[in-house]
Amino acid sequence: MANPHLAGRVIVVVDDDDDLRKLFELVLGLAGAIVFTTGDSAHAEELVSFMQPDLVLLDVDMPSVDGWEVARRLAANPLTASIPFIFVTGTTEMGRARAADIGAVGFVAKPFDPLELEEAVDTALTGGVLTTI
Repeated sequence: MANPHLAGRVIVVVDDDDDLRKLFELVLGLAGAIVFTTGDSAHAEELVSFMQPDLVLLDVDMPSVDGWEVARRLAANPLTASIPFIFVTGTTEMGRARAADIGAVGFVAKPFDPLELEEAVDTALTGGVLTTI
């Protein structure tokens, strides 16, 4: 069912797991979002700069460039610095304080419940504070 806060919103997902990218597309697409994904973290900044999404979902553990570096690059780029992002990761010891310090608006741990993911994205897009960070 479409979520009025997600309908038409553009979300970029950066995750090296093909199955999870498909799950993000399914869950957020059914909620009405327009979802673009990439498994190549090295090109994430280019995609985000080009798409100018409403939100970025960003994995931390990725092969070529980790999520911390992607987040740093997005924050340093004037074209992407104001785009909010949520870390979505299975790395539980990553440090929620570090995620907040680097500018994340939220943190969702893998594995996640699809409804909780939708709620976290909804909260981020409506300017709320995520309780998961």
